[in-house]
Amino acid sequence: MKDDKIKIAIISREETLQKCIAKGCFRAFNNYEDSFARYAGRDIELAGFCHEGGSSETLRENLDSRIESFKAQGVTAVHVSSCLRSRSPHYDEIMSILGEEFDVVGYTHGSENTEK
Repeated sequence: MKDDKIKIAIISREETLQKCIAKGCFRAFNNYEDSFARYAGRDIELAGFCHEGGSSETLRENLDSRIESFKAQGVTAVHVSSCLRSRSPHYDEIMSILGEEFDVVGYTHGSENTEK
């Protein structure tokens, strides 16, 4: 029997996670709101949650490690947190790197059209 569950990972901003408990990301995920509304009526699983690694010098290395872990868990979609979108100078690069392997959504909660 085919597993139709969509496995999702969220990648956040390291600095933000030092003070944030990811309440907005989890609320949106659990309630099929904001960026997760696209999965309404579908079976979804949060299969990974981590930060991008923080350092621009090791960004690609950090992301490659996370990508391999996500793939091992069967992740097919990665949502980049809203805080990473609004505060990281590496947002576009992160989106590009993750987009090589996954369906990538550029925010988690709040408006889809918020400017960086």
